[in-house]
Amino acid sequence: MEVRFATPADRFYIVRGLQNKHMDFNTPAHAKEDIINGRLLVAVMNGKIVGSLAVVETTHGYYGLKRGCIYNKQNKGKGIMSALFDYAISLNLGDYGCTPWADNEPMMRLLAKRGFQYEKTVCEKYLVFIKKSVDR
Repeated sequence: MEVRFATPADRFYIVRGLQNKHMDFNTPAHAKEDIINGRLLVAVMNGKIVGSLAVVETTHGYYGLKRGCIYNKQNKGKGIMSALFDYAISLNLGDYGCTPWADNEPMMRLLAKRGFQYEKTVCEKYLVFIKKSVDR
């Protein structure tokens, strides 16, 4: 599996992958903006884009790992999201944060394995997990 930053040439495949998901938190418009701003990572398996994750600077003092998505249910459990998170963390941008839904146990396990710590709950629905930079 290869993880890299998305390019404008990837847009069609990313949008097609997102259209099938019908998510309000991760739309083709979000993907387009993330690609333009150079902050969308994609996972590629067998020459096909199978997932994405945005790395977004926030006003909270950390880089948000946001809008993670595996485009096809058949690819769940193959380490795609783990690879995307590992690549994002390897960029060593500073502190990282992620806000999974309170019922997203697989994401919470992924975060715990990577040293993220629970910080707080926001709006009863989102949990905030932070991974502090080892350089700080």
